[in-house]
Amino acid sequence: MSNGLVQLGSLAARRARCAIIEKRLYHDRGWVHPYARMRRAIQSRLDPSKRILEIGCGRDFPESQHYLERTADVVGLDPEIVPPLASDSAQRDSRIRGFGDRLPFADETFDVVACRSVIEHLRDPLPFFAEASRVLRPGGAMYCLTPNRYDYASIIAGLVPNRWHGRIVRFAEGRSEADTFPTYYRANTERAVRQLADMSGLEVQQIDHLNHNPSYLTFSPLLYRVGAAYDRAIAGTRRLAWLRAWLFFRLWKPSRATNPAQPSRDGLSQSASRSHGNAD
Repeated sequence: MSNGLVQLGSLAARRARCAIIEKRLYHDRGWVHPYARMRRAIQSRLDPSKRILEIGCGRDFPESQHYLERTADVVGLDPEIVPPLASDSAQRDSRIRGFGDRLPFADETFDVVACRSVIEHLRDPLPFFAEASRVLRPGGAMYCLTPNRYDYASIIAGLVPNRWHGRIVRFAEGRSEADTFPTYYRANTERAVRQLADMSGLEVQQIDHLNHNPSYLTFSPLLYRVGAAYDRAIAGTRRLAWLRAWLFFRLWKPSRATNPAQPSRDGLSQSASRSHGNAD
C-alpha cells in the first residue's frame, strides 16, 4: 500500500515538473493551444443570427459558454449525453444525444458545424461529412480539429490495439479510461480531408497543421523535453509542417451546392446503422 502511494506521489511530482517545463517552453513564449485557436476562429464567424452545432460536444458541453458569448442558438450533440439535460429553464444551450453520421436535424439548419477530436474515431467518415453538409445552410462552414495521422502519437496509437488505449492514456496523461474511445484515423490527412469534402459537396477553405505540447509524455520530464525539442524542430520548418500534431480545417458549403455524390438521407441512415452495428 505504501509503495503504491509513493509511486502515485512520484508520478504526480513528475507531472508537476512537466507542467513547469510546458509553461516555460510554450505558454511563456506565446504559444496558443489548438483548442483556443479553433474557438477563436469559430467565434469570429458567429453573431446573434447564427446557429451553431457542435458534434461530439462531450457530456458537459464545455465549449457552449464560449459560443454563447456571440450567439444564443447553440446546440451540442454527443452519444455520451444522458437526456434530459436541456430541461433546465436556465440552460441557454440545447444538448442532444446522438451520432454525427445520422443527425436528427432538418436540411440547412445551421450556419456552423464544429467538431473537435471526433473524426479520428470514425470507422467510416463519409456519412459524417455528408451529414454535416446536409445540415449546413448555403454559405455555412464546418470547422474540425483532429490529430494528424502522421504525428508520432497517432502512429503509435494506430499500431497499438484499441483495447489497450485506455490503460495507456490513463498512465501517459492521467485521463480516465472512460474518456478513451477507439481510433481509426481515416480522415486525418490533408488528402483524405480534400477527398471527403469533394464527395460531400463541400469546398476546402483552409487546412492548417498545428503544433502541440507533448501531452502524452507528462509521465517523464526527460521524455517531455525530448518531445518538446521535436515539436520545436517541426514547428519551425515549413517542409516538416505535415508532421505537426494537429490538423485544423475549415470547409465551406457553396451557396448553390449540388452534391451528386452525397448519399440520400435514407441511405445515410442505413449506412449509419450498419456502421454502428459493427462498432467496437
